[in-house]
Amino acid sequence: GVPGDLKVTARSLNGSLFAGFLADALVGLSAAYPEMPFEEIMNDSGRRAVQQVKENCLFGTLAVFLGARVENFTTDRLSLDQIYALRGPDGTTWGEIVDRQKLGVNIGPRGSGARYEIGFPVFQYRGIAEEIIPWETTDATRAAYCRAGIKTLWTSTYVGEHLTTDWLAAGDVATFLGERFEGKPELNNC
Repeated sequence: GVPGDLKVTARSLNGSLFAGFLADALVGLSAAYPEMPFEEIMNDSGRRAVQQVKENCLFGTLAVFLGARVENFTTDRLSLDQIYALRGPDGTTWGEIVDRQKLGVNIGPRGSGARYEIGFPVFQYRGIAEEIIPWETTDATRAAYCRAGIKTLWTSTYVGEHLTTDWLAAGDVATFLGERFEGKPELNNC
């Protein structure tokens, strides 16, 4: 699953079995944007949570934050939307920063003049049992790439969930990359 829209993904992860991914993302964003309000909005549980994210591996973080909600870690029980509205010293909001991460925005093929020119074909896939990343963000990313004229090969025929789909798709990914290096025609099923 491609988390092309982090707001859609965060909404889905908040309070879910996979809330640890959201905890990892929030701590990562705070490290990338230290000027933005973060530490000062954390309550005691929030400060412990940040430390737990830093100390745990993937599975440890998933176990620690099973079913956790962002609201329980801030002093004023801030929702994701309320956090997105918080402004940094230059007036930029968290929401604007998260929106900058959205895939498929301001893209175009090489030579198009788009802000982000993509001069290579894309292979995007998803397992039919994807349970972590919402389908709508993966589908929207594919649609944005296709609208922008990016050659995109898409498949969602793998009989797997988030983790096992990587293994199931590995052969196709290797073939896709190998064919590109061999100069074979780029595939596109937009």
